[in-house]
Amino acid sequence: MDNKVTSDYTKVLIAQYLDHHGYQESLVNFLKESHLPHKALLQEHGESLESILGERIKYAEHKVANKLTQLTLNEPVDVNCLPLPSWDHGLQFEKLQLNNCIGDLAVDTAVGDKKILISTSNREVKVYDTDSLEQSGSFEGNKTSGLLKPCGSLGQTGYHYGCGLDGMLNIYDSKGGTPVKSCKIHRRVTTHAKTCAVDGQSWFFISCGLDNYLKIHRIQFNTLDVELWTECEISSACSALQVTCVQERVLIYLAQTEFTHVTCYEVVKSTPRLNRKYQLALNGAQFTPHAFQIRDMKYFSSKNILLVATSHIPYMRLLVVQVPQISQEETLGLLYNNVIRNMATEVPQDNYSQPLLGILASNSGVIASSNEGVYAIDIAKGDSWRLRSFPAGRITDLFSLNNVNLDTLTENFPLEFYFEYLILWPELFFKSWEQTAVSGYMMAKTEGKAHEWHSHITAVTVAPEFRRVSLASRLCDTLQAITDSEPHQVNFIDLFVKCNNHLAIALYEKLGYSVYRRVIGYYNSGEDGYPESLKIANDDKDAFDMRQSMPRDQGYSLRADGRRHRCYPHDVRF
Repeated sequence: MDNKVTSDYTKVLIAQYLDHHGYQESLVNFLKESHLPHKALLQEHGESLESILGERIKYAEHKVANKLTQLTLNEPVDVNCLPLPSWDHGLQFEKLQLNNCIGDLAVDTAVGDKKILISTSNREVKVYDTDSLEQSGSFEGNKTSGLLKPCGSLGQTGYHYGCGLDGMLNIYDSKGGTPVKSCKIHRRVTTHAKTCAVDGQSWFFISCGLDNYLKIHRIQFNTLDVELWTECEISSACSALQVTCVQERVLIYLAQTEFTHVTCYEVVKSTPRLNRKYQLALNGAQFTPHAFQIRDMKYFSSKNILLVATSHIPYMRLLVVQVPQISQEETLGLLYNNVIRNMATEVPQDNYSQPLLGILASNSGVIASSNEGVYAIDIAKGDSWRLRSFPAGRITDLFSLNNVNLDTLTENFPLEFYFEYLILWPELFFKSWEQTAVSGYMMAKTEGKAHEWHSHITAVTVAPEFRRVSLASRLCDTLQAITDSEPHQVNFIDLFVKCNNHLAIALYEKLGYSVYRRVIGYYNSGEDGYPESLKIANDDKDAFDMRQSMPRDQGYSLRADGRRHRCYPHDVRF
Protein backbone atom coordinates (compact mmCIF):
# COMPACT_ATOMS: atom_id res chain seq x y z
CA MET A 1 0.00 0.00 0.00
CA ASP A 2 1.22 3.49 -0.81
CA ASN A 3 2.72 5.27 2.21
CA LYS A 4 0.41 8.28 1.78
CA VAL A 5 -2.67 6.08 1.63
CA THR A 6 -1.55 4.26 4.79
CA SER A 7 -0.93 7.54 6.58
CA ASP A 8 -4.29 9.05 5.59
CA TYR A 9 -6.21 5.89 6.49
CA THR A 10 -4.50 5.77 9.90
CA LYS A 11 -5.49 9.37 10.57
CA VAL A 12 -9.13 8.59 9.80
CA LEU A 13 -9.11 5.58 12.15
CA ILE A 14 -7.57 7.66 14.95
CA ALA A 15 -10.13 10.43 14.46
CA GLN A 16 -13.00 7.94 14.59
CA TYR A 17 -11.53 6.34 17.72
CA LEU A 18 -11.33 9.71 19.51
CA ASP A 19 -14.88 10.57 18.44
CA HIS A 20 -16.30 7.19 19.48
CA HIS A 21 -14.79 7.39 22.98
CA GLY A 22 -15.72 11.00 23.61
CA TYR A 23 -12.23 12.54 23.55
CA GLN A 24 -13.64 15.70 22.02
CA GLU A 25 -10.88 18.10 23.03
CA SER A 26 -8.22 15.77 21.67
CA LEU A 27 -10.33 15.24 18.55
CA VAL A 28 -10.52 18.97 17.83
CA ASN A 29 -6.74 19.33 18.13
CA PHE A 30 -6.13 16.21 16.05
CA LEU A 31 -8.39 17.36 13.21
CA LYS A 32 -6.62 20.70 13.23
CA GLU A 33 -3.08 19.30 13.17
CA SER A 34 -3.76 16.42 10.78
CA HIS A 35 -5.71 18.63 8.31
CA LEU A 36 -8.51 16.04 8.14
CA PRO A 37 -11.98 17.25 7.13
CA HIS A 38 -14.77 16.70 9.65
CA LYS A 39 -16.49 14.48 7.07
CA ALA A 40 -13.84 11.84 7.81
CA LEU A 41 -15.79 10.98 10.95
CA LEU A 42 -18.81 10.01 8.88
CA GLN A 43 -16.99 7.59 6.59
CA GLU A 44 -17.78 3.88 6.94
CA HIS A 45 -14.57 1.88 6.62
CA GLY A 46 -15.79 -1.39 8.07
CA GLU A 47 -13.01 -1.77 10.62
CA SER A 48 -12.16 0.21 13.72
CA LEU A 49 -8.75 0.96 15.13
CA GLU A 50 -9.43 -1.37 18.04
CA SER A 51 -10.43 -4.31 15.84
CA ILE A 52 -7.30 -3.95 13.70
CA LEU A 53 -5.05 -3.76 16.75
CA GLY A 54 -6.95 -6.62 18.40
CA GLU A 55 -6.14 -8.91 15.47
CA ARG A 56 -2.55 -7.69 15.43
CA ILE A 57 -1.83 -8.55 19.07
CA LYS A 58 -4.09 -11.60 19.37
CA TYR A 59 -1.22 -14.08 19.21
CA ALA A 60 1.23 -11.97 21.22
CA GLU A 61 -1.05 -10.67 23.94
CA HIS A 62 1.27 -11.64 26.79
CA LYS A 63 4.25 -9.96 25.12
CA VAL A 64 2.28 -6.77 24.52
CA ALA A 65 1.02 -6.77 28.10
CA ASN A 66 4.61 -6.96 29.34
CA LYS A 67 5.54 -3.99 27.17
CA LEU A 68 2.67 -1.98 28.61
CA THR A 69 3.95 -2.61 32.13
CA GLN A 70 7.27 -1.06 31.08
CA LEU A 71 5.68 2.30 30.28
CA THR A 72 6.40 3.43 33.85
CA LEU A 73 8.98 2.48 36.47
CA ASN A 74 6.40 2.45 39.25
CA GLU A 75 3.56 0.21 40.27
CA PRO A 76 0.11 1.60 39.45
CA VAL A 77 -1.74 3.26 42.33
CA ASP A 78 -5.27 4.41 42.93
CA VAL A 79 -5.18 7.98 41.67
CA ASN A 80 -8.09 8.85 43.93
CA CYS A 81 -5.89 8.10 46.95
CA LEU A 82 -3.31 10.68 45.89
CA PRO A 83 -4.29 14.29 46.61
CA LEU A 84 -2.29 15.44 43.58
CA PRO A 85 -3.44 16.16 40.02
CA SER A 86 -1.85 14.53 37.01
CA TRP A 87 0.57 16.46 34.80
CA ASP A 88 -1.11 19.07 32.61
CA HIS A 89 0.14 18.22 29.10
CA GLY A 90 -1.33 21.47 27.79
CA LEU A 91 1.49 23.39 29.48
CA GLN A 92 3.74 25.34 27.15
CA PHE A 93 7.23 26.36 28.26
CA GLU A 94 9.00 29.36 26.82
CA LYS A 95 12.71 30.05 26.89
CA LEU A 96 13.46 33.51 28.30
CA GLN A 97 16.69 35.23 27.33
CA LEU A 98 18.16 37.73 29.77
CA ASN A 99 19.10 40.93 27.93
CA ASN A 100 22.38 41.31 29.80
CA CYS A 101 24.17 37.98 29.58
CA ILE A 102 26.02 36.59 32.58
CA GLY A 103 29.61 35.72 31.80
CA ASP A 104 30.44 34.20 35.18
CA LEU A 105 29.33 30.94 36.75
CA ALA A 106 25.93 31.19 38.46
CA VAL A 107 26.10 29.77 42.00
CA ASP A 108 22.61 30.61 43.26
CA THR A 109 19.30 32.00 42.00
CA ALA A 110 16.16 33.33 43.63
CA VAL A 111 12.85 34.79 42.46
CA GLY A 112 11.47 37.66 44.53
CA ASP A 113 8.81 40.33 44.04
CA LYS A 114 8.98 40.73 40.24
CA LYS A 115 12.74 40.25 40.48
CA ILE A 116 15.17 37.50 39.50
CA LEU A 117 18.39 37.37 41.51
CA ILE A 118 21.44 35.53 40.18
CA SER A 119 24.53 35.19 42.34
CA THR A 120 27.76 34.66 40.38
CA SER A 121 31.27 33.39 41.01
CA ASN A 122 32.42 37.01 40.66
CA ARG A 123 31.02 37.68 44.18
CA GLU A 124 28.19 39.73 42.70
CA VAL A 125 24.42 39.33 42.63
CA LYS A 126 22.66 40.64 39.51
CA VAL A 127 19.02 41.71 39.73
CA TYR A 128 16.64 41.45 36.74
CA ASP A 129 13.02 42.53 36.23
CA THR A 130 10.79 39.54 35.52
CA ASP A 131 8.71 41.52 32.99
CA SER A 132 11.38 43.17 30.83
CA LEU A 133 14.25 40.76 31.68
CA GLU A 134 16.44 43.87 31.83
CA GLN A 135 19.06 44.15 34.55
CA SER A 136 17.80 46.63 37.15
CA GLY A 137 20.72 46.54 39.54
CA SER A 138 23.39 44.52 41.29
CA PHE A 139 24.98 44.22 44.70
CA GLU A 140 28.14 42.79 46.18
CA GLY A 141 29.56 41.77 49.52
CA ASN A 142 32.53 43.03 51.47
CA LYS A 143 36.13 41.83 51.29
CA THR A 144 35.55 38.85 53.58
CA SER A 145 32.14 37.69 52.37
CA GLY A 146 33.26 35.92 49.19
CA LEU A 147 30.36 34.37 47.30
CA LEU A 148 26.89 35.62 48.21
CA LYS A 149 24.99 32.38 48.65
CA PRO A 150 22.16 31.99 49.49
CA CYS A 151 20.53 35.19 48.25
CA GLY A 152 16.93 36.39 47.92
CA SER A 153 14.35 39.12 48.48
CA LEU A 154 12.56 40.20 51.65
CA GLY A 155 9.03 39.97 50.29
CA GLN A 156 7.68 43.12 48.63
CA THR A 157 9.76 45.52 50.71
CA GLY A 158 12.29 46.24 47.97
CA TYR A 159 15.11 44.88 50.13
CA HIS A 160 17.35 41.98 49.10
CA TYR A 161 19.75 39.86 51.08
CA GLY A 162 22.93 37.91 50.47
CA CYS A 163 24.73 35.60 52.90
CA GLY A 164 28.51 35.53 52.70
CA LEU A 165 30.99 32.77 53.40
CA ASP A 166 31.89 34.59 56.62
CA GLY A 167 28.47 33.94 58.19
CA MET A 168 27.30 37.52 57.63
CA LEU A 169 23.78 38.51 56.60
CA ASN A 170 23.98 41.48 54.21
CA ILE A 171 20.84 43.53 53.48
CA TYR A 172 20.60 45.75 50.38
CA ASP A 173 18.08 48.34 49.27
CA SER A 174 16.72 48.71 45.72
CA LYS A 175 19.76 50.80 44.72
CA GLY A 176 22.07 47.81 45.19
CA GLY A 177 25.77 48.38 45.55
CA THR A 178 27.09 47.81 49.06
CA PRO A 179 24.96 46.55 51.98
CA VAL A 180 22.94 49.01 54.05
CA LYS A 181 23.04 46.57 56.96
CA SER A 182 25.33 43.68 57.88
CA CYS A 183 24.98 41.31 60.80
CA LYS A 184 26.84 38.17 61.91
CA ILE A 185 24.26 35.37 62.11
CA HIS A 186 26.46 32.22 62.01
CA ARG A 187 29.98 31.44 63.12
CA ARG A 188 30.60 29.62 59.84
CA VAL A 189 29.11 29.51 56.33
CA THR A 190 25.34 29.99 55.99
CA THR A 191 24.12 27.10 53.83
CA HIS A 192 20.32 27.54 53.77
CA ALA A 193 18.03 30.54 54.29
CA LYS A 194 14.29 31.24 54.05
CA THR A 195 12.13 34.25 54.96
CA CYS A 196 8.62 34.53 56.36
CA ALA A 197 6.50 37.56 57.24
CA VAL A 198 5.68 38.02 60.93
CA ASP A 199 3.48 41.09 60.65
CA GLY A 200 3.41 44.27 58.61
CA GLN A 201 6.58 45.56 60.24
CA SER A 202 8.95 42.61 60.52
CA TRP A 203 10.09 39.33 59.00
CA PHE A 204 11.61 36.12 60.29
CA PHE A 205 14.93 35.20 58.68
CA ILE A 206 15.35 31.43 59.14
CA SER A 207 18.78 29.98 58.41
CA CYS A 208 21.14 27.04 58.93
CA GLY A 209 24.94 27.08 58.82
CA LEU A 210 27.93 24.81 59.03
CA ASP A 211 28.09 25.65 62.73
CA ASN A 212 25.16 23.18 63.00
CA TYR A 213 22.65 25.71 64.26
CA LEU A 214 19.12 26.45 63.14
CA LYS A 215 18.60 30.15 63.85
CA ILE A 216 15.63 32.48 63.56
CA HIS A 217 16.33 36.21 63.38
CA ARG A 218 13.73 38.96 63.35
CA ILE A 219 14.27 41.88 60.96
CA GLN A 220 12.50 45.20 61.66
CA PHE A 221 11.80 47.04 58.41
CA ASN A 222 11.74 50.57 59.76
CA THR A 223 15.21 50.31 61.33
CA LEU A 224 16.62 47.17 59.64
CA ASP A 225 17.60 45.95 63.08
CA VAL A 226 18.40 42.22 63.12
CA GLU A 227 17.80 40.45 66.43
CA LEU A 228 18.20 36.79 67.29
CA TRP A 229 14.71 35.48 68.08
CA THR A 230 15.55 31.87 68.93
CA GLU A 231 17.98 29.12 67.96
CA CYS A 232 18.43 25.37 68.13
CA GLU A 233 21.57 23.27 67.86
CA ILE A 234 21.27 20.35 65.44
CA SER A 235 23.33 17.15 65.45
CA SER A 236 24.55 17.37 61.83
CA ALA A 237 24.58 19.77 58.91
CA CYS A 238 21.35 20.82 57.23
CA SER A 239 20.77 19.22 53.81
CA ALA A 240 17.38 20.80 52.99
CA LEU A 241 15.19 23.50 54.52
CA GLN A 242 11.56 24.37 53.84
CA VAL A 243 9.41 27.01 55.58
CA THR A 244 5.65 27.44 55.29
CA CYS A 245 3.00 29.59 56.93
CA VAL A 246 -0.18 27.65 57.76
CA GLN A 247 -3.01 29.66 59.33
CA GLU A 248 -0.51 32.26 60.57
CA ARG A 249 1.67 29.53 62.08
CA VAL A 250 5.31 29.36 60.95
CA LEU A 251 6.41 25.75 60.39
CA ILE A 252 9.97 24.70 59.55
CA TYR A 253 10.83 21.38 57.88
CA LEU A 254 14.48 20.48 58.38
CA ALA A 255 16.47 17.61 56.85
CA GLN A 256 19.98 16.73 58.00
CA THR A 257 22.92 14.79 56.62
CA GLU A 258 23.22 11.22 57.94
CA PHE A 259 19.50 11.15 58.76
CA THR A 260 16.54 9.89 56.74
CA HIS A 261 13.86 11.74 58.60
CA VAL A 262 12.44 15.26 58.46
CA THR A 263 11.98 17.27 61.65
CA CYS A 264 9.13 19.78 61.94
CA TYR A 265 9.55 22.85 64.16
CA GLU A 266 7.13 25.65 64.93
CA VAL A 267 8.31 29.20 65.58
CA VAL A 268 6.31 30.79 68.38
CA LYS A 269 5.53 34.40 67.45
CA SER A 270 4.41 35.65 70.85
CA THR A 271 7.59 34.69 72.69
CA PRO A 272 11.09 33.70 71.51
CA ARG A 273 10.68 29.94 71.40
CA LEU A 274 11.09 27.07 68.96
CA ASN A 275 8.97 23.96 69.48
CA ARG A 276 9.75 20.60 67.94
CA LYS A 277 6.41 19.18 66.74
CA TYR A 278 7.24 15.79 65.20
CA GLN A 279 9.60 13.82 62.96
CA LEU A 280 8.67 12.11 59.69
CA ALA A 281 10.54 8.83 59.16
CA LEU A 282 11.16 8.22 55.47
CA ASN A 283 12.50 4.68 55.88
CA GLY A 284 13.54 2.25 58.59
CA ALA A 285 17.24 2.16 57.76
CA GLN A 286 18.73 4.83 60.00
CA PHE A 287 22.55 4.68 60.24
CA THR A 288 22.87 1.77 57.81
CA PRO A 289 24.50 1.49 54.36
CA HIS A 290 20.99 1.46 52.89
CA ALA A 291 20.13 4.92 54.24
CA PHE A 292 19.93 7.89 51.89
CA GLN A 293 20.14 11.64 52.25
CA ILE A 294 17.54 14.28 51.49
CA ARG A 295 18.64 16.67 48.74
CA ASP A 296 15.65 19.01 48.48
CA MET A 297 12.07 19.45 49.72
CA LYS A 298 8.96 21.31 48.59
CA TYR A 299 5.75 21.80 50.56
CA PHE A 300 2.37 21.46 48.80
CA SER A 301 0.50 23.92 51.02
CA SER A 302 -2.96 23.25 49.59
CA LYS A 303 -2.56 19.46 49.86
CA ASN A 304 -0.59 19.13 53.13
CA ILE A 305 2.01 17.18 51.19
CA LEU A 306 5.80 17.31 51.47
CA LEU A 307 7.79 16.31 48.38
CA VAL A 308 11.27 14.95 49.09
CA ALA A 309 14.10 14.45 46.56
CA THR A 310 16.54 11.74 47.64
CA SER A 311 20.23 11.07 47.02
CA HIS A 312 19.68 7.69 45.35
CA ILE A 313 22.00 7.01 42.41
CA PRO A 314 22.06 6.67 39.47
CA TYR A 315 18.47 7.98 39.52
CA MET A 316 16.68 10.18 42.02
CA ARG A 317 13.65 8.96 43.92
CA LEU A 318 10.76 11.23 44.87
CA LEU A 319 8.91 10.64 48.13
CA VAL A 320 5.40 11.96 48.67
CA VAL A 321 4.89 12.43 52.41
CA GLN A 322 1.58 13.17 54.12
CA VAL A 323 2.03 15.95 56.69
CA PRO A 324 -0.05 15.59 59.89
CA GLN A 325 -2.30 18.44 60.97
CA ILE A 326 -1.92 19.12 64.69
CA SER A 327 -2.81 21.96 67.02
CA GLN A 328 -0.33 24.51 68.35
CA GLU A 329 -0.22 22.81 71.74
CA GLU A 330 0.05 19.23 70.45
CA THR A 331 3.36 17.43 69.83
CA LEU A 332 4.08 14.03 68.32
CA GLY A 333 7.11 11.76 68.24
CA LEU A 334 8.68 9.89 65.35
CA LEU A 335 5.99 9.10 62.77
CA TYR A 336 6.13 6.12 60.42
CA ASN A 337 3.88 5.18 57.48
CA ASN A 338 3.44 8.78 56.29
CA VAL A 339 5.11 8.11 52.93
CA ILE A 340 2.19 7.62 50.54
CA ARG A 341 4.27 7.35 47.35
CA ASN A 342 7.87 6.17 46.92
CA MET A 343 8.46 6.95 43.29
CA ALA A 344 11.37 5.95 41.07
CA THR A 345 12.20 8.63 38.50
CA GLU A 346 14.35 8.93 35.40
CA VAL A 347 16.18 11.97 36.81
CA PRO A 348 19.89 11.05 36.59
CA GLN A 349 22.28 12.07 39.35
CA ASP A 350 25.57 11.19 41.02
CA ASN A 351 27.07 11.66 44.47
CA TYR A 352 27.65 15.37 43.81
CA SER A 353 24.27 16.25 42.30
CA GLN A 354 22.00 18.81 43.91
CA PRO A 355 18.51 18.39 42.42
CA LEU A 356 16.02 21.22 42.88
CA LEU A 357 12.26 20.65 43.04
CA GLY A 358 9.65 23.05 41.74
CA ILE A 359 5.85 23.08 41.80
CA LEU A 360 4.10 24.59 38.79
CA ALA A 361 1.22 27.04 38.98
CA SER A 362 -2.17 25.59 39.97
CA ASN A 363 -0.36 22.47 41.24
CA SER A 364 -0.38 21.19 37.64
CA GLY A 365 2.94 19.41 37.84
CA VAL A 366 6.33 18.97 39.49
CA ILE A 367 9.67 19.69 37.86
CA ALA A 368 13.16 18.69 38.97
CA SER A 369 16.50 20.01 37.81
CA SER A 370 19.47 17.69 37.36
CA ASN A 371 22.91 17.52 35.78
CA GLU A 372 21.28 16.73 32.44
CA GLY A 373 18.50 19.34 32.34
CA VAL A 374 14.99 19.81 33.64
CA TYR A 375 12.62 16.86 34.13
CA ALA A 376 8.84 16.69 34.42
CA ILE A 377 7.34 14.43 37.09
CA ASP A 378 3.77 13.13 37.00
CA ILE A 379 3.28 11.76 40.51
CA ALA A 380 -0.25 10.49 39.88
CA LYS A 381 0.88 8.32 36.94
CA GLY A 382 4.33 7.52 38.33
CA ASP A 383 5.96 8.93 35.21
CA SER A 384 8.92 11.23 34.59
CA TRP A 385 10.61 12.51 31.44
CA ARG A 386 13.01 15.16 30.26
CA LEU A 387 11.45 18.43 29.17
CA ARG A 388 12.80 18.79 25.64
CA SER A 389 11.51 22.37 25.44
CA PHE A 390 14.39 23.43 27.65
CA PRO A 391 17.87 23.96 26.13
CA ALA A 392 19.59 20.60 26.12
CA GLY A 393 23.09 21.53 25.01
CA ARG A 394 25.81 22.35 27.53
CA ILE A 395 29.53 22.77 27.06
CA THR A 396 30.23 19.70 29.21
CA ASP A 397 27.89 17.63 27.03
CA LEU A 398 30.54 17.70 24.32
CA PHE A 399 32.70 15.38 26.41
CA SER A 400 29.98 12.72 26.52
CA LEU A 401 29.72 12.37 22.72
CA ASN A 402 32.75 10.13 22.17
CA ASN A 403 30.68 6.99 21.65
CA VAL A 404 29.01 8.82 18.74
CA ASN A 405 31.88 10.89 17.31
CA LEU A 406 34.45 8.07 17.29
CA ASP A 407 32.31 6.12 14.84
CA THR A 408 33.76 6.09 11.31
CA LEU A 409 30.48 7.27 9.76
CA THR A 410 30.36 10.47 11.86
CA GLU A 411 32.15 13.59 10.67
CA ASN A 412 34.12 15.42 13.35
CA PHE A 413 34.74 19.17 13.62
CA PRO A 414 37.12 21.40 15.62
CA LEU A 415 35.97 22.03 19.20
CA GLU A 416 35.38 25.74 18.54
CA PHE A 417 32.91 24.77 15.80
CA TYR A 418 30.72 22.99 18.36
CA PHE A 419 31.10 25.95 20.74
CA GLU A 420 29.79 28.28 18.04
CA TYR A 421 26.62 26.23 17.62
CA LEU A 422 26.06 25.99 21.38
CA ILE A 423 26.36 29.77 21.70
CA LEU A 424 24.42 30.89 18.61
CA TRP A 425 21.83 28.12 18.18
CA PRO A 426 21.63 26.25 21.53
CA GLU A 427 18.03 25.13 20.97
CA LEU A 428 19.01 23.54 17.62
CA PHE A 429 21.94 21.59 19.08
CA PHE A 430 20.44 18.77 21.13
CA LYS A 431 21.10 15.15 21.97
CA SER A 432 19.08 12.01 22.58
CA TRP A 433 19.75 10.08 25.76
CA GLU A 434 19.24 6.39 26.45
CA GLN A 435 19.63 5.48 30.13
CA THR A 436 23.30 6.40 30.81
CA ALA A 437 24.68 7.10 27.33
CA VAL A 438 24.22 9.61 24.53
CA SER A 439 22.55 7.77 21.66
CA GLY A 440 22.72 10.54 19.05
CA TYR A 441 22.58 14.26 18.44
CA MET A 442 21.32 16.94 16.08
CA MET A 443 23.37 20.03 15.19
CA ALA A 444 21.59 22.66 13.11
CA LYS A 445 21.41 26.42 12.52
CA THR A 446 19.21 29.05 10.86
CA GLU A 447 20.32 31.25 7.97
CA GLY A 448 19.16 33.10 4.85
CA LYS A 449 16.67 35.92 4.23
CA ALA A 450 13.14 36.29 2.86
CA HIS A 451 12.22 33.15 0.87
CA GLU A 452 15.65 31.67 1.66
CA TRP A 453 15.10 31.84 5.46
CA HIS A 454 15.63 28.24 6.51
CA SER A 455 17.20 25.80 8.94
CA HIS A 456 20.30 23.88 7.88
CA ILE A 457 21.20 20.48 9.32
CA THR A 458 24.96 20.47 9.84
CA ALA A 459 25.08 17.03 11.45
CA VAL A 460 22.63 14.38 12.56
CA THR A 461 24.21 11.17 13.76
CA VAL A 462 23.44 8.11 15.87
CA ALA A 463 25.79 5.86 17.87
CA PRO A 464 26.31 2.43 16.23
CA GLU A 465 24.61 0.53 19.06
CA PHE A 466 21.43 2.62 18.71
CA ARG A 467 20.92 2.40 14.95
CA ARG A 468 17.95 0.76 13.21
CA VAL A 469 15.48 2.06 15.82
CA SER A 470 14.32 5.19 13.93
CA LEU A 471 16.33 7.48 16.22
CA ALA A 472 17.62 9.64 13.35
CA SER A 473 14.04 10.11 12.17
CA ARG A 474 12.97 11.26 15.63
CA LEU A 475 15.85 13.74 15.81
CA CYS A 476 14.83 15.18 12.43
CA ASP A 477 11.17 15.32 13.43
CA THR A 478 12.10 17.18 16.62
CA LEU A 479 14.11 19.75 14.65
CA GLN A 480 11.17 20.23 12.28
CA ALA A 481 8.81 20.85 15.20
CA ILE A 482 11.19 23.39 16.75
CA THR A 483 11.97 25.37 13.60
CA ASP A 484 8.42 25.31 12.26
CA SER A 485 7.22 27.27 15.30
CA GLU A 486 8.12 30.62 16.84
CA PRO A 487 10.58 32.25 16.99
CA HIS A 488 12.11 30.50 13.97
CA GLN A 489 9.23 29.80 11.57
CA VAL A 490 11.55 28.81 8.73
CA ASN A 491 10.39 28.25 5.16
CA PHE A 492 12.30 25.00 4.70
CA ILE A 493 14.99 22.73 6.14
CA ASP A 494 17.94 21.70 4.03
CA LEU A 495 20.95 19.38 4.30
CA PHE A 496 23.74 18.05 2.11
CA VAL A 497 24.39 14.36 1.53
CA LYS A 498 26.82 12.53 -0.74
CA CYS A 499 25.22 11.43 -3.98
CA ASN A 500 26.36 7.83 -3.41
CA ASN A 501 24.97 7.61 0.14
CA HIS A 502 21.83 5.82 -0.98
CA LEU A 503 20.82 4.70 2.53
CA ALA A 504 20.79 8.26 3.89
CA ILE A 505 19.02 9.59 0.81
CA ALA A 506 16.27 6.99 1.22
CA LEU A 507 15.88 7.94 4.90
CA TYR A 508 15.52 11.65 4.13
CA GLU A 509 13.07 10.98 1.30
CA LYS A 510 10.98 8.93 3.72
CA LEU A 511 10.94 11.95 6.05
CA GLY A 512 9.68 14.22 3.28
CA TYR A 513 12.92 15.64 1.87
CA SER A 514 13.55 15.86 -1.87
CA VAL A 515 16.55 16.79 -4.01
CA TYR A 516 16.61 20.49 -4.87
CA ARG A 517 19.93 20.52 -6.77
CA ARG A 518 23.27 18.76 -7.19
CA VAL A 519 26.33 20.61 -5.86
CA ILE A 520 29.33 19.66 -8.01
CA GLY A 521 32.56 19.09 -6.06
CA TYR A 522 31.02 19.90 -2.66
CA TYR A 523 33.17 17.25 -0.95
CA ASN A 524 36.36 17.96 -2.95
CA SER A 525 39.60 17.86 -0.99
CA GLY A 526 42.49 20.29 -1.37
CA GLU A 527 44.11 17.92 -3.83
CA ASP A 528 40.95 17.79 -5.95
CA GLY A 529 40.78 21.56 -6.28
CA TYR A 530 37.72 23.61 -7.13
CA PRO A 531 35.43 22.14 -9.82
CA GLU A 532 36.05 23.65 -13.25
CA SER A 533 32.86 22.53 -14.95
CA LEU A 534 29.29 21.55 -14.09
CA LYS A 535 29.38 18.85 -16.75
CA ILE A 536 31.72 16.53 -14.83
CA ALA A 537 29.82 14.65 -12.09
CA ASN A 538 31.30 12.39 -9.42
CA ASP A 539 28.93 10.65 -7.01
CA ASP A 540 31.69 10.38 -4.38
CA LYS A 541 32.51 14.12 -4.50
CA ASP A 542 29.16 15.71 -5.31
CA ALA A 543 26.34 16.43 -2.86
CA PHE A 544 22.59 16.54 -3.15
CA ASP A 545 21.05 19.65 -1.62
CA MET A 546 17.92 18.09 -0.11
CA ARG A 547 15.05 20.18 1.25
CA GLN A 548 11.88 19.76 3.23
CA SER A 549 9.33 22.49 2.65
CA MET A 550 7.26 23.90 5.51
CA PRO A 551 3.55 24.68 4.92
CA ARG A 552 4.19 28.44 4.84
CA ASP A 553 6.68 27.90 1.99
CA GLN A 554 3.87 26.54 -0.25
CA GLY A 555 6.33 24.46 -2.25
CA TYR A 556 8.42 27.47 -3.32
CA SER A 557 11.66 25.72 -2.34
CA LEU A 558 10.94 22.40 -4.07
CA ARG A 559 11.76 21.07 -7.53
CA ALA A 560 10.31 18.02 -9.17
CA ASP A 561 13.46 17.63 -11.32
CA GLY A 562 16.03 18.68 -8.72
CA ARG A 563 18.53 15.96 -9.67
CA ARG A 564 18.94 17.61 -13.09
CA HIS A 565 19.90 21.03 -11.66
CA ARG A 566 23.60 21.54 -10.98
CA CYS A 567 25.54 24.32 -9.25
CA TYR A 568 28.97 25.18 -7.82
CA PRO A 569 29.76 25.10 -4.06
CA HIS A 570 29.79 28.91 -3.87
CA ASP A 571 26.17 28.97 -5.07
CA VAL A 572 24.92 27.43 -1.80
CA ARG A 573 26.00 30.33 0.43
CA PHE A 574 23.20 32.28 2.09
